[in-house]
Amino acid sequence: MDIFDEMFAKTPKEKFIETIKYANLGALENVMEKLLADHIAMIELLEKNNLNETDVAQFQMENSLLMDERKNDFYIGLSAEILGHEG
Repeated sequence: MDIFDEMFAKTPKEKFIETIKYANLGALENVMEKLLADHIAMIELLEKNNLNETDVAQFQMENSLLMDERKNDFYIGLSAEILGHEG
């Protein structure tokens, strides 16, 4: 199996795990800071709009296919951000 076969044989999650495993610590730190800031902002917006953890859990349950697709997109995007900070 050559490198391209190996690269395309992995899921976005597996590629992400591999990326963070070998990533530059500074790049990983920058991306994690942004991710946490985004997450905190979203929690605050949910609370401002009178939504809570139960609403989020219900949405996740009712939209499981969408959640799986979006998680894959997220893994790909985060991997690209980490690699972009390294360059």
